[in-house]
Amino acid sequence: MINLTTMLSRFICKPLLVCLTVMVLTARSEPAYPLDELQRLNSFGVANQSQIFTNLEAASDIKKVVGFEFINCTSNTLAQAYRKHPETEYLALGYEEGGSWNDSNYAELAKFKELRYLEIWSRTSFTISDKIESLKRCTKLIGLSLRFRGFRGTGSVTISDGVYALHSLEELYIYSGSGSPPIGISKLSNLLVLELLRTPVTELPKDFDQLKLRGFLCVAGGLSNNSVLKFPKSLEYLDLTLNEFKSIPAEVLNSQSIKYFILNHNNVQNLPTDWSKNPQLRIVSLTRNEITNVPPLTVLQPPFERFELYGNPIQSIDPKSAQIVWIDTNNFNPIFK
Repeated sequence: MINLTTMLSRFICKPLLVCLTVMVLTARSEPAYPLDELQRLNSFGVANQSQIFTNLEAASDIKKVVGFEFINCTSNTLAQAYRKHPETEYLALGYEEGGSWNDSNYAELAKFKELRYLEIWSRTSFTISDKIESLKRCTKLIGLSLRFRGFRGTGSVTISDGVYALHSLEELYIYSGSGSPPIGISKLSNLLVLELLRTPVTELPKDFDQLKLRGFLCVAGGLSNNSVLKFPKSLEYLDLTLNEFKSIPAEVLNSQSIKYFILNHNNVQNLPTDWSKNPQLRIVSLTRNEITNVPPLTVLQPPFERFELYGNPIQSIDPKSAQIVWIDTNNFNPIFK
């Protein structure tokens, strides 16, 4: 799983942060995007690293083990882990070349009644079958990460509808998935965060807006202005980096809940002038687009803080927008209309 710090360093430029005024460039502090409180799967592993072991031998003298990170794990290894440490809360199962995910693992995983976070990744393509439904017995399972970790374009993870039977899930991460989430994802009634990375999503399921999501990240997908976008009314954090948008979606402008909107590395050329319909909006990040002109921007301030426009070929900025626009100053000679 990619945590917030890693995600931002990868997709949000980090030059000197500045706030433009009509005559003066004033430095500001590094922005904070409060999604970490929701992305608990990764933070749990980091916080408990001293109690997470890579093999059973290392944990042989430990009375209480928080978790294991196994490479090329078999069902036999999982069975031994459960017999010795049924209290395990975290499992990360990785498969390098020579190893492969096997459906026989589900029966052993389902025995871990205290399991809260599960990660499965592989260097080669693999399939999550309907047998994953057996993990319904892990009633405390709230975080699931499924990812193909080979070279981009060389494989994927195929996920069956069985994953949507895991109603306890609050976080779901799919990396290099083989397709869009199917209709029925709304069955995950407790889901708070959905992250899709390098997954060919061109449309959202019709029932997508029925979710109670607070964070949705679709990075390097295939969404565009032609996609039907209906977001949950609870959504606070939206990241559509590396998609195919040419303009700001109306669904974002009309939202009443989105606080943080990230649309980096798309093909946006023009900025809408009116952003005042959303009383919650705080930060808009549009780095590495094709924006040349910043018009007079109407926002509700507070709570609105800034537009981040690093890496755009900006030629002019309206003075009324200067105090809320952040850009990099390299090779930029601001012309104020």
